[in-house]
Amino acid sequence: MQKGDAGNYLLFGTTDWDDGDVSFNNGTSDYWLCNLDISGNIIRERSAGGSNFEFFSYGILSSSNKIILCGNSDSPNSGDVSGYHGGIGGDLWLVSFSDFLTSTEENLVSAEAIIYPNPFNEKLFVELKKAEGFFHVGIIDLFGNTVFSLEETGTSFEMDLSFLQSGLYEMNIYNNKINKTFKVVKQ
Repeated sequence: MQKGDAGNYLLFGTTDWDDGDVSFNNGTSDYWLCNLDISGNIIRERSAGGSNFEFFSYGILSSSNKIILCGNSDSPNSGDVSGYHGGIGGDLWLVSFSDFLTSTEENLVSAEAIIYPNPFNEKLFVELKKAEGFFHVGIIDLFGNTVFSLEETGTSFEMDLSFLQSGLYEMNIYNNKINKTFKVVKQ
């Protein structure tokens, strides 16, 4: 963990989850980078890795706000990994994030869905990659109340959420093949 300039904290590590606070996992385990506010709330998070194992060892925040993560990768060229050489224990793998702290807009991308823009003002767009049949979409506020729900059959659609108050929400997308939760921010 490293303290940032604005009182925030950067958390570096390895994850093998893609639910809850980790929005996406490429394989068995990935590097994980998380920006926390002073109260411990997640501002932004991102994982990086390939289809097999990535093990985080060290992270640093440079003076130019570039984040560099170091560890090893045992993933063939897949996901975020390229230039894999193989061998016992895998390759040394460095990952650099130049806009993690400064980006004001981040589209949420997973193997199942793309949600954008995030943060949003009025409309939120969803593109599903594995849409079969109909599925359910729910927007839940911080108190656990469902404030918007929708049943959809298309692979891409937009939602007019202009009526929502500014804040953090969870968006659940599920059917018999997909069950994903994303964090979205209404400006």
